[in-house]
Amino acid sequence: MTPSVPDRLASAVRALSYVVMPALPKEASLAREQVELVIGHLQITLAQYDQTPGFERQEAEDFRDLAATVVSLAKGGSSTTATVDALQKALDASIDLAALEQTAVIQKALDDVLIALEADGTCEAQSAVRTRVLEVAAHRADVDRRWFSLMGFDPEIVEKMSAQAATAS
Repeated sequence: MTPSVPDRLASAVRALSYVVMPALPKEASLAREQVELVIGHLQITLAQYDQTPGFERQEAEDFRDLAATVVSLAKGGSSTTATVDALQKALDASIDLAALEQTAVIQKALDDVLIALEADGTCEAQSAVRTRVLEVAAHRADVDRRWFSLMGFDPEIVEKMSAQAATAS
């Protein structure tokens, strides 16, 4: 039987924790710090393993929704028109791709539209697209902050999540 991904990650954590770390000299502070960082990342990856596909799907859906909105809002000259057409094609072509691939394809096409809008987009389209991009960016920042809360680097989001959990109970 082939070990599962979580079993292999847990094995790597054990090897780093019980073999590599004790073998490092105390004065190798940078090496010890880096091993601890890798252990922490592996532990977080293990904790998030089951939720990762859903997180990636949500991200892809957010970018698909943003792209569809941008297609409907972006108006302008030939550069804008060409990149909007390319964005629509990217949306259509990426539908059967894995979530991470969808996100990458759509982000690239969105970037191209945003650049074109600055070059020859109408003022109204620039404003409308900018507003929507900022709304989605704020939403994604909140989602990403929650996702990375296990790292412990963002005490504000941990407090916010705790307060929301308390009011939901």
